[in-house]
Formats: sequence, structure tokens, C-alpha cells
Amino acid sequence: MTPDDWASLVDTFGPVGKWLGEQWRWKVERDAEETREGNKHTFRLILSLMIFLGALVALVSLLTYYGKVSGDALLFLVGTVSGVVLAIIQRYLFEAEPEEESIL
Repeated sequence: MTPDDWASLVDTFGPVGKWLGEQWRWKVERDAEETREGNKHTFRLILSLMIFLGALVALVSLLTYYGKVSGDALLFLVGTVSGVVLAIIQRYLFEAEPEEESIL
């Protein structure tokens, strides 16, 4: 259906159709705003986590440079941090497509 078809359908229902259209529009706008706010929150959370992990790796790298921590510990930390980062961002890189429902 084209937008004109929807407009004529709403007009046939009169004030009730207009009220339902306004309610539906309000819900769509509210859902979009909630999605934007959720995305902002997720971005801030991931950014703060990456900064923390980067600072941790930098600190252990500095301690390794001065000989206070072994290189094996640094290697273990870097591998663990890499795994955590990949696990966190995998859902943003590889978004799953919704499964199609079977008729049978």
C-alpha cells in the first residue's frame, strides 16, 4: 500500500483513525528515541572499557620494560584482553539475521 492509500484508509475512520495514527506515530518516535539512547549508553560503556583495558596493558607493558613483570605475564594479559574485546564487539560486527519462520 502506498502512503496515499493509508491516508485514505485513516480518513475513512474519521477522528478515531486520526487518533490511532497519532498514537502509532508517538510510539514509533518513542521507540526510536529509546534506541538512540541505548546506542549512546552502549558506546560510552564500550569506550570506557577499552580505555581501562588499554591503560592496564600499558601499565603491565611498562612494568615488563623495567623487568618487574615477566614477558609471559604480558603475553597472557594481551591475549586475554584481545579475547574479551573480540567477545564484546562480535555482536556489533556480526549481527545475526532473524530466522525465517517455516510454514510447515
